[in-house]
Amino acid sequence: MHKHSHHIQKAGVFLTLLCAIHCMAMPFLITALPFLGDYISEDLEHIIVAVSLILATFILFKDFKQHRIIKPLLVFAVGGALQIIAILFGKNQSETILLVLGGLIITTAYFINWRLHKKFFHEH
Repeated sequence: MHKHSHHIQKAGVFLTLLCAIHCMAMPFLITALPFLGDYISEDLEHIIVAVSLILATFILFKDFKQHRIIKPLLVFAVGGALQIIAILFGKNQSETILLVLGGLIITTAYFINWRLHKKFFHEH
């Protein structure tokens, strides 16, 4: 079970970082949009954010039940809120900034949780 949890956690970090990289690259890719046509959609962006938020929620709550330290959940809540605000209310540049910032904050929550996870399993 521990080995599978580690793989899920890596996948969550990867998706969150992928989202942040995607958001940072968009200003450069925007000039290529006339050539890319319908291949890049806002729906895909929303799906990536939703999957990463669901995965982070699952991982962080599961690990919280073991180590009982709320800090990763609070950091995640801030990052997740920024991403949700970006999707619901963001326009162009503000959406990109909020998504990148939210993704970096969620990645920080993963790293805090990962350290706690390692400490918990090494001590018990």
